[in-house]
Parts: sequence; structure tokens; C-alpha cells
Amino acid sequence: MPDIVYPIQLYDKQVFFGRSGARETLFAGGVGCGKTYALVWRELMLCVKHPGSIGMLGAYTYPMLRDILKPILFQYLAAWPDDLWEYHKTDEMIVLKTGRNHSQIWLRHLEDETKRRGPSVDRVSITELGTGITEQVYMQLMARLRRGTRQHMSADTNAGSTESWIYKRFFDKPEDRRLIIARTKDNPYLPPEYVKDMYSQPEAWVRRYVEGEWGIMEGHIYSEFQRDLHVKAFTPDRDWRWFLAVDFGFRNPFVALWIGLDKEGHTYIWDEHYASKITVDVHAGMISGGSTCQACNRVHDWREHALPVRNVVFDTADPGAFFLLQKKLKEYNVYVGSSPARKDVSLGIQFCQTKLHQKRVTIHPKCVNFLREINLYEWAPAIPGRPEKEMPRGVDDHAMDAWRYFEATVGNI
Repeated sequence: MPDIVYPIQLYDKQVFFGRSGARETLFAGGVGCGKTYALVWRELMLCVKHPGSIGMLGAYTYPMLRDILKPILFQYLAAWPDDLWEYHKTDEMIVLKTGRNHSQIWLRHLEDETKRRGPSVDRVSITELGTGITEQVYMQLMARLRRGTRQHMSADTNAGSTESWIYKRFFDKPEDRRLIIARTKDNPYLPPEYVKDMYSQPEAWVRRYVEGEWGIMEGHIYSEFQRDLHVKAFTPDRDWRWFLAVDFGFRNPFVALWIGLDKEGHTYIWDEHYASKITVDVHAGMISGGSTCQACNRVHDWREHALPVRNVVFDTADPGAFFLLQKKLKEYNVYVGSSPARKDVSLGIQFCQTKLHQKRVTIHPKCVNFLREINLYEWAPAIPGRPEKEMPRGVDDHAMDAWRYFEATVGNI
């Protein structure tokens, strides 16, 4: 077999990543540090090292696959002899003829659930892990590592929140996970002008996207949120107006928030029900206080406080789910009316931001999922090939949706 040339110069951290023997390896760092070049090099190198193996190279959206991964992959392959590889465009597959048994690389965009299903593979490699990839998607892909004896999960990402699943998974670093961190300036092959320009950007952006520092939430939607100002245990007052704000889900979490509104328009988020893969009738029993909530292992005791919950603010995308919930709650002697949500995302976020800024929202500390989500709630980054929009990421935001529905519908009237 002819010698294989890798035309990209790699520096030490890229090589460490590429040669990691851990089952899970993450390359996290600044823009331009060569994370994705290292990811593709690792996949090609393992294909050559293990003839007959199958790897999946993926990005969350098709534009990311087309505009980020594929150009880098073909830049590598262009330096190889033509008879060593084939591109099967219909199947989005590369066949590498690097041994008696040919290796394959499947190119997949992971936004489409059908693209995440399929036969077992030896490796999965994902670029921009923090863009759209939930822990549920990550575990679904890991479940496909059932082939061969050298199974690897590899990914690259920019720095993000210290509350994110990525941070918790890789910074705790169990034995079979490895984390490589690089700054933009660690890449010695970048033009000095580029590095200088990156370091001239706003400080928060530099710390997160250039220095690779985690917990710098540039892009955080609710930057006004401060735990010491907005989180406090309180006794609910039955004279407040009480509502349930609901975001329906099955695979994704079903969320119900008990929210009180006093005469001055101060919002009190008193309790939460947060659970997935449970049918509406079971949710109704837990919300009513008639059974223990499986999600938080306690009974929601709002009826003991005689809180007069009168209406449910709900997502109008699924009115049938609301009417079923309403019907099932009646079986527990809970009678509620309906307040169809105003779903203008931008308007709802502005109402929530205003409440936070004016210190007119108080969150009970038992609302742990709400507090986790508010720290993770970010604007979606611009995606190559798509018009730029000011929209949330759409990940880990179900309690945020329920709160937004409430403030836009009744919280500011």
C-alpha cells in the first residue's frame, strides 16, 4: 500500500487527542485551535490502523456537515492516491481501501433522528458537540458502539456552561474519558494577524471562545439572573393569583410550574413537576398531589396550602393534551380552566428579562430543574448556511418555555 500523507501540520495537543485510547475523548477549546482538523485526522488514522472498521463522522445539522466537516475531510483525502478511497455520494459514505478489508466512514447530520439510528459502528466522531447535541442524543449514539473491540466516541466543542452535561461528563473525568483543552494561540500554525484579531474581541467572548474558559456565559439569555437576589424559600400566599404553567412533552420533559402572582405583579415560582416518558394521566395524578412525583420523590403539596389554582397556561400546539390533562385532573377533584399561551418567543423572553431586572420574580430553591435550565439558557449561535436569527438554542429549555408562556400570557397583564 502506498504511503499515506496527512497534509495538515498538527501540534502536540491535536496529536494527543488523535492518539487517545480512551473510550470517550473530547477536544475543547478556542476558535482556530484545530479541534475539527484533529477530529477528522483521528477518524482517518483509526480507519487505516484498523482495516475493516466503520466510523461515523457527524455534525448536528446538514449545513454544518457540508460546510465544516466535509471540506476538511476532502482536504485530507485530496493528498491520498485516488485508488485508496471512494466517495459514495448517494450513501454519504467514504470507503477507504487501506487493507485487505475496506474501512468505511459514514457522514451523518444528527438533527434528523433517523440519521442517528442504524447498524453498530466502531467509532462515532462529532464536531461542535455543544451545538444542538443533547445528552440523550449523545447516549443514543454511544449505544451504536457495539462493533469490534476498539470502540471510541470522539468529539470537539467550544467552551460552555459549567452546568452543561458536557462539562459534568468530561470534567469529572472517570477513568475511561479524556479531555484535551487548547487555546487559540496554542496553534502555532495560525497567522499572527488572525490571533491578534481574535484577542481584540470583547473580553467575555475572548475568555470563552479564544481562551476556552468554561462558565463564561456570553450569549446567556437571562444574564440578569442572580441566585442571591432571585432564589429564596418562601411561604405561598393563597391570596395571590395561582396558575399552572405547562410545557407538554413525553420523550422531552413534561413541565408544570406552580406560579403565584401578587397584586403588584411579582411572580413567585413555588414548585415544579418535571418528568419524561410518562403519560398525561400519570402526570395528572402527580400534579394533583394524589401520588408521589416520580421525578422528585415527593408529593406536590399545593392543596395542603389551599392554593387556588384556577387556570393552566399551556402550549397551544397540542390542545388535545391540555383537554386530556384537564379531564384527568377532574378525577382528582381539581378543576382548572385554560389560558392558551402567547407563544411569541422574543416577547416572552423580554417579559422574563424585565421581571428579573426589576427583581420582581422569586424562585423557590426546590425548583432545581428550573434553576439548572436558567443557567444554561443561551442564544443559538449562527449556523453556517442558515439565516441568522435571535432564538434560544432549543436545548434544556422546557421549564424556560413554561415560564415564558406564563409571563407573556398573564404575568404582565
